Amino acid sequence: MAKIVLQPAVKKLKPMKVLSYGPSYSGKTMSSILLAVGIVQKIRNCSKEDAFKHVILIDSEYGRGALYAHLGPFNYYEIEAPYHGDKLADAIKQINNMSEIDVIICDSLTHFWSKDGGILDQKAAKDKLGGNSYTNWQDVTAQFNRMIDTIMASPKHILTTTRAKTDTVVVTEGGKSIPRSYGLKPELRDGIEYDFDIVFNIDKNSHNLLVDKGVPGIDMIYDIATPELGAKLLDLFNSDAVVPERTKEDIMKSLRDMSKNNNMITFMQLALSGRKLDDLEIEALKELELNLINEIKKKQTSKAK
Repeated sequence: MAKIVLQPAVKKLKPMKVLSYGPSYSGKTMSSILLAVGIVQKIRNCSKEDAFKHVILIDSEYGRGALYAHLGPFNYYEIEAPYHGDKLADAIKQINNMSEIDVIICDSLTHFWSKDGGILDQKAAKDKLGGNSYTNWQDVTAQFNRMIDTIMASPKHILTTTRAKTDTVVVTEGGKSIPRSYGLKPELRDGIEYDFDIVFNIDKNSHNLLVDKGVPGIDMIYDIATPELGAKLLDLFNSDAVVPERTKEDIMKSLRDMSKNNNMITFMQLALSGRKLDDLEIEALKELELNLINEIKKKQTSKAK
């Protein structure tokens, strides 16, 4: 065994790995493209149009990624069924050697898990042939692990999407009962979010980005994905971010914006009980903000009561 030499920890630059999940039509693909453009702009200090040329979208969503070609001239590669994980791993390995590409978008990982030729499909096929179910599961899991390991080991920034296991409930808004779908968790192997640096749960209606996992300095919720947000995330990821001291005015603005953008005005009115935000001390404002964020996340991740 090699001798252990004690030395101070040093934060090293590494490519950022992001997972975005949500119901269908929540905006996962568009959000990833816009974030990728901002990341490239930060890296190359280039125009938005030029940044698109350094992004590639690997599409396993039956060609849906090409629907966003109007956003800009990003590169495009399509993987068709059967969705064997080694197909994605091989594509990423080839792109790793392309100096003109800075960001890879994998849209989506769900197909390599639960669609035609994916992990669950391969497991079912092995079980039909007999043998030990546990051993069969080990065989296909090894393939999935190779795919995830390839994503993590890539020298490129990689933004991935996955569909969400959803719950549709009827809620009352504006005096009308309407159905709403909420993303509960990624439609992938349980615990997959632990492999990624940043995990977003994207709301179907507002397209807000709720942060399930982040880095120091990251907000708990963002209104919508933009290139500017992509650049900001890269800055936070690459720096020893220190959370800035927030003023009372900062927190009040956050409360007003979040309650308006997420239809939480009634929640705020009940929480304030006739008081005004100006009446609260900063610690009470922070507590109210945390309660509001938790209530918003509850709407995304659990069935309405």
